[in-house]
Amino acid sequence: MRKETIENLAMLLNFLRNYEILSEVRPTNFRLNGKGFIHFHDESNGLWADIFLSKGRLRMPANTASEQAEVIGTIEPTLESLESGTQKRKISKSRTNLGR
Repeated sequence: MRKETIENLAMLLNFLRNYEILSEVRPTNFRLNGKGFIHFHDESNGLWADIFLSKGRLRMPANTASEQAEVIGTIEPTLESLESGTQKRKISKSRTNLGR
């Protein structure tokens, strides 16, 4: 991917990097539990985000700050829910290990 495209996505990429449950395969490609979650690509008609949710693949434009905010608004509830579940499991495991 072009350097200018990555720079254009900086806010969105930094948002994604804040989630421990995501692994960054490449600067524009993130996985969740080993499966594709979101990636970005340039096409002749603009910059696109492909998001893989339980409902299937969702394709969204990601050219402007407002379009990128829409991408965040679409994926943030899923990420928050999954991350809070992970945190609860970590707490539960650590509590069960206290008495051992």
